[in-house]
Amino acid sequence: PQTVKEEDDVHLTSIDFKCDLCNYVTNLKENLDKHLITHSTSKPFKCEHCDYSTERKGNLKLHLLRHKTTKDLTCDQCNYATNVKQLLKQHKLIHSDYKPFKCGQCDYSTNRKNHLNLHQLAKHATSTEFKCSPCNFATNVKPYFKKHLLMHSTNLNCDKCSYTTKRKSNLMKHLLSHKSTKDFQCDHCDFATNVKSRLVPHIKSGHSSKVHNYEATTKGHLKCSQCNFATNAEPYFKQHLLIHNTYLMCDQCSYTTNRQSSLRGHLLTHKSTKDFKCDKCDYATNISRYRLAKHSESMHPLKDFKCDHCNYAGSTKGHLKVHTLQHHAGV
Repeated sequence: PQTVKEEDDVHLTSIDFKCDLCNYVTNLKENLDKHLITHSTSKPFKCEHCDYSTERKGNLKLHLLRHKTTKDLTCDQCNYATNVKQLLKQHKLIHSDYKPFKCGQCDYSTNRKNHLNLHQLAKHATSTEFKCSPCNFATNVKPYFKKHLLMHSTNLNCDKCSYTTKRKSNLMKHLLSHKSTKDFQCDHCDFATNVKSRLVPHIKSGHSSKVHNYEATTKGHLKCSQCNFATNAEPYFKQHLLIHNTYLMCDQCSYTTNRQSSLRGHLLTHKSTKDFKCDKCDYATNISRYRLAKHSESMHPLKDFKCDHCNYAGSTKGHLKVHTLQHHAGV
């Protein structure tokens, strides 16, 4: 008869369910079923505001939050705000020194599991899954690969002006500015626009007193720090705070923000020239030298740690240690 220990071992044994189309593995069949949807070419759930589409209803619900003009969830340690509860939870980790996810092949550690997965794919994979045919770029990280492919894509040009972009969604938004009819009209003045996200900031900045159909009061436990408004109703309080925000709009797309620095950074994405160029591949950016440094660190790590027994070189001391243990343990 089996002992208790042997019975426990039987129950602890996991059955791996493997994807036939990629190297995904899980021990739960329902996880594999969900994963297989990602290989489907059908994307029935479409966004009504842009050309985004997805194979999952949950993905669409998350995406729609990006089109909200207000962000209801805020960080209590900085000015970060979002509409996605999980994103706020992940953001708060940056304020913590706790990094429970550690790489088994080097000294890298992080507080987010997906960062560890990306690190292991980028740094320790023995083969590369995504290879670029126009050049020799290769990676195991699909988002990196999709971003890289944009470098080789042809520009999409507006047939009415000199506007150009590599993204179809940007061109579609831009074309709205040439429409003769304006679909979104202000109820308080003659302002009209074809971009829904521009109407809301206009109303909040130009007609704030008309937006609020309730009487401002100085009584209530929720007090505004910028004026004497106070209320006990949290929705009213959040709505009131919007009148103190000055929305800044991009004149080339529908992007809006209430920070000058964010607008400056965004405008760089419309620059036709790329000032910061990688000297090892075709990558270029106009955002910042820091963005270029992060690219180099990720795609072209320096291999300063050389093996004394062969011509291997690693980018970290941990890589060299793992190599030595695997290939020269008896030396």
